[in-house]
Amino acid sequence: MKIGFIGAGKAGTSLGIHFVKHGIPVAGYYSRTKESTCKAAGLTKSAAFSSAEALCTACDVLFITTPDGTIAKVAEDLAHRGIRPPYVCHCSGSLSSQILQPMETQAGSAHPMLAIAGRETDLSGAFFTLEGTDAAAELLQDLLGRCGNPTARIASESKPRYHCAASVASNLMIGLGAISMDLLQDCGFSQAQARELLTPLVKNNAAALCEKGPAAALTGPVERGDAETVRMHLAALTGEAREIYRLLSLELIKVAQEKNKDRSYHALKTMLEEAK
Repeated sequence: MKIGFIGAGKAGTSLGIHFVKHGIPVAGYYSRTKESTCKAAGLTKSAAFSSAEALCTACDVLFITTPDGTIAKVAEDLAHRGIRPPYVCHCSGSLSSQILQPMETQAGSAHPMLAIAGRETDLSGAFFTLEGTDAAAELLQDLLGRCGNPTARIASESKPRYHCAASVASNLMIGLGAISMDLLQDCGFSQAQARELLTPLVKNNAAALCEKGPAAALTGPVERGDAETVRMHLAALTGEAREIYRLLSLELIKVAQEKNKDRSYHALKTMLEEAK
């Protein structure tokens, strides 16, 4: 069973390399530009196709790994031209396989819970979330299982919420880090010093969160119910940063109450609600 890719960017190329590494044949790539097509084909020792028709004739499983905004258009175009490989999949985290319906074939999606930073991102051990028809999901589970990747299925309607969860844990944490660095620079530290100061704190907290869960990992003034310290923090902040701190502190109270069931957070919660 050979795999083909329409789209030779970071996701498509990284996944192709991952399959080849584990002995799964990749037929090749077709992309918008000849340069990207040839580069992906070279990295996977596969063929660079000059048309989508030729690629789909050579493969049993087609991955459409173009940007999210063009996946549906590519599927519609292929269906209009009567191109329907046995299986068609995409790797979007937010979109379901329903956008592939025009092709009237076994459709699925496989999203790695991993930031793909470049065309040669190592996908070893990455957790893939699968969705789609039973046949497509089972095929994807088999392919990724042969690569040693853990997988789980998700309902089509849950994809936006699932992808939001990934973005909160990944992208939005960067926003919080930026706020923290700005505050440290306001205190007179350079950006390099701010990174050095925060690195062990961020790494240790992330490790504790992943190993123990939110309640066990939580420390700090909210966990202690220290309303006065939280009030001082609010006074030191302005604008959006202040509101972000206030709302996240209210969220942390829920976690703190789970950890310390006999501790009252009423005064802290009231203060935060009134600080709006």
